[in-house]
Amino acid sequence: RSELSAAGNSNYGYFIGGLSSPQASSKIDRMDVSNETLTDNLSLNPPTFGTLGIKRTTSLANNNYIYTAGGAGPSGGDDKEVTRMDLSTEVLTSRDMLTYDRAWMSSLKTPSYGYFCGGEGPPPFGGSEKSTYDRLDFSTESVNNSGFMNTKRQEFASFQSPEYGYVAGGDGWPSYQCRIERLDFSSETFSYVSNYMPEGREGVNAFCNENFGYIAGGWSPGNRSVIDRMEFSTETMSLPGV
Repeated sequence: RSELSAAGNSNYGYFIGGLSSPQASSKIDRMDVSNETLTDNLSLNPPTFGTLGIKRTTSLANNNYIYTAGGAGPSGGDDKEVTRMDLSTEVLTSRDMLTYDRAWMSSLKTPSYGYFCGGEGPPPFGGSEKSTYDRLDFSTESVNNSGFMNTKRQEFASFQSPEYGYVAGGDGWPSYQCRIERLDFSSETFSYVSNYMPEGREGVNAFCNENFGYIAGGWSPGNRSVIDRMEFSTETMSLPGV
């Protein structure tokens, strides 16, 4: 499968949906972190995303739930649904929550909120790529539109330091994005980081620890194997090991 999303807690990781050619997949696989064994295609109630499947979603987790947002179904149409998995029972519930149908988003979170950022979908705001972001309040499970990024983008990466969230790369028609934006969680505003990725790339992914964020791979055009590193204390970019 490709075009899937993933989230988890300290005990399990879950790999959700995706494209299993030629159709969107309805599978959720669970990895036990303690022994790195994989349970293939969990039997969930209700059936995972109906029977039709979903791809191009974004997922995030808090202590109790995984939230999988947006995406595209078998016909390619974008979705505004958010599906919640209860980590204690692995039961799913779904309802329309996003302010607009979107796929190819990326997500950030704090202990209180989840943020579903950017993506592609139908108008308004013109074009396919979006700069809007929605905030999910974990305490009430309500979603509202919190504002906009400075750049429209889809197929981009997100990662976060203890203080800030970052979005990087992506397709921001008519060009691939090299700009990085920082979300100040206290004010819920995005601003540009002064340093750039060396080249704009879409289809990137990212991970982080307390000190660094790493942006990997992508397309620019052509597949890329480069990894860019951001040092959180200075927000400077470099290559790992250099």
